[in-house]
Amino acid sequence: MELLVAMVLAALLSLTAFTFLQQTWSSHHHLVESYWRSSSVLLDHIRSAHPYGLDKRRRINPTF
Repeated sequence: MELLVAMVLAALLSLTAFTFLQQTWSSHHHLVESYWRSSSVLLDHIRSAHPYGLDKRRRINPTF
Protein backbone atom coordinates (compact mmCIF):
# COMPACT_ATOMS: atom_id res chain seq x y z
CA MET A 1 0.00 0.00 0.00
CA GLU A 2 2.80 2.40 0.89
CA LEU A 3 4.48 1.56 -2.40
CA LEU A 4 1.33 2.48 -4.31
CA VAL A 5 1.06 5.82 -2.48
CA ALA A 6 4.75 6.52 -3.13
CA MET A 7 4.32 5.71 -6.84
CA VAL A 8 1.28 7.98 -7.15
CA LEU A 9 3.06 10.83 -5.37
CA ALA A 10 6.14 10.36 -7.57
CA ALA A 11 3.96 10.43 -10.69
CA LEU A 12 2.21 13.61 -9.56
CA LEU A 13 5.51 15.27 -8.71
CA SER A 14 6.98 14.28 -12.07
CA LEU A 15 3.94 15.57 -13.93
CA THR A 16 4.05 18.87 -12.02
CA ALA A 17 7.75 19.30 -12.72
CA PHE A 18 7.29 18.46 -16.40
CA THR A 19 4.44 20.97 -16.76
CA PHE A 20 6.44 23.67 -15.00
CA LEU A 21 9.51 23.10 -17.17
CA GLN A 22 7.42 23.06 -20.33
CA GLN A 23 5.79 26.41 -19.49
CA THR A 24 9.13 27.91 -18.46
CA TRP A 25 10.75 26.81 -21.72
CA SER A 26 7.82 28.19 -23.72
CA SER A 27 8.05 31.65 -22.14
CA HIS A 28 11.87 31.62 -22.42
CA HIS A 29 11.61 30.72 -26.11
CA HIS A 30 9.12 33.56 -26.64
CA LEU A 31 11.44 36.08 -24.95
CA VAL A 32 14.46 34.95 -26.96
CA GLU A 33 12.48 35.04 -30.19
CA SER A 34 11.15 38.57 -29.57
CA TYR A 35 14.65 39.79 -28.58
CA TRP A 36 16.12 38.23 -31.73
CA ARG A 37 13.46 39.90 -33.90
CA SER A 38 14.06 43.33 -32.37
CA SER A 39 17.84 42.88 -32.70
CA SER A 40 17.57 41.89 -36.35
CA VAL A 41 15.33 44.88 -37.07
CA LEU A 42 17.87 47.17 -35.41
CA LEU A 43 20.74 45.62 -37.37
CA ASP A 44 18.81 45.96 -40.63
CA HIS A 45 18.24 49.63 -39.82
CA ILE A 46 21.95 50.16 -39.12
CA ARG A 47 22.91 48.41 -42.35
CA SER A 48 20.47 50.48 -44.39
CA ALA A 49 21.66 53.73 -42.80
CA HIS A 50 25.38 52.88 -43.16
CA PRO A 51 26.25 50.87 -46.26
CA TYR A 52 29.67 49.88 -44.89
CA GLY A 53 28.40 49.03 -41.43
CA LEU A 54 29.55 50.60 -38.18
CA ASP A 55 33.17 51.08 -39.29
CA LYS A 56 32.35 53.30 -42.28
CA ARG A 57 34.85 55.95 -41.15
CA ARG A 58 37.72 53.44 -41.04
CA ARG A 59 37.01 52.23 -44.57
CA ILE A 60 36.96 55.76 -45.98
CA ASN A 61 40.05 56.91 -44.06
CA PRO A 62 42.14 53.82 -43.17
CA THR A 63 44.72 55.82 -41.19
CA PHE A 64 42.11 56.94 -38.66
